[in-house]
Amino acid sequence: HLTCLAGLLGGEPGVVASVPSTQAARRGPHPLRAAVAAVTALAPRYQPLLAPGPGGQAVTGHNQADDTTFLVTRPLAGERVLLIDDTFTTGARLQSAGSALRRAGAAAAGLIVGRVIWPGRNENCRRIWDASCAEPFSLRYCCVCRPPPGTGGMRPAAEG
Repeated sequence: HLTCLAGLLGGEPGVVASVPSTQAARRGPHPLRAAVAAVTALAPRYQPLLAPGPGGQAVTGHNQADDTTFLVTRPLAGERVLLIDDTFTTGARLQSAGSALRRAGAAAAGLIVGRVIWPGRNENCRRIWDASCAEPFSLRYCCVCRPPPGTGGMRPAAEG
């Protein structure tokens, strides 16, 4: 779905980066680096663009977005970046990382590998859980190109 992501970025991403772990115990290359290396279209674009910033998890907490959580490792003015995160729980780390990239001048779009949903947490979580369970998983569509529910997999003619 690189074409779908390109539509969000105004063109194909020239760089792919992963959201760094904010866990102090994790050291070395990010596990997503190996996953990106397995995707032929993305592997040559991978660059570690983000480093832990002065805010980090100790200051802001793991589930709170903050502009000081990450630092950008090089100038990015005018570049299109696909930002990959391993797990979406609250979105705080992805939001913090995306903010750092945008403040450095990049266009950025996020791609999340997995999502954590606690259906017992509140009514909204229950609604998301129920809707996700009701729709069969398919690699054919992403959230950008997925047909509307109830259309039998067909996109409206006006959308192509």
